[in-house]
Amino acid sequence: KENIKRKAFIIDQKVNYIEEGFKLITKVEDSLLCNIITNKYLTKKIRIDNGAYGAWASNMENYITLNTYRDPKLKETLSIFKELPNFIKNLDLTEEELNNYKILTNNLDNPKSIFVRGNIAINNYLSYIDIKELQEDLDIMFSMSLKDLRKKSEVYEKGLKESILGVASSKETVKENEELFEEVEDFINE
Repeated sequence: KENIKRKAFIIDQKVNYIEEGFKLITKVEDSLLCNIITNKYLTKKIRIDNGAYGAWASNMENYITLNTYRDPKLKETLSIFKELPNFIKNLDLTEEELNNYKILTNNLDNPKSIFVRGNIAINNYLSYIDIKELQEDLDIMFSMSLKDLRKKSEVYEKGLKESILGVASSKETVKENEELFEEVEDFINE
């Protein structure tokens, strides 16, 4: 249902799969910021400190999503998500660290075999992707400063206030946290 913003799916497992996201016309700096958020914030706070198998941020054509995989904690994770704008606002990286994140975010320059480069060229051609546009995106990303990235904290704060939440969890966990959800649905495990 389009008007449901907080939904839980009951599964037969004692861990949580959490996805919270918001609509945003993403730009190249969002890819960079998602890489930083994943590696410098979510991995530490959710994977290492809270014991989830995985946690990441991604931008997928007009959406920013925060995800966890096999996460033993629900409320704690949602609280960590809500603190994300503060992390962005106070982002502290050396110039070298920022450059490393830019290089890691840029998948155009990674070494590739001739076969992979051929596949990319065919996909770009069939998708009407212009290599000049990709280069412009790279130029923008490599010119980004820490100050530019910190400005995104307001966008993320607004987005998380209007976010959509989907959780797959055990019946007990959903019942304990029922105030978080507008709708609950049984998810059939096969």
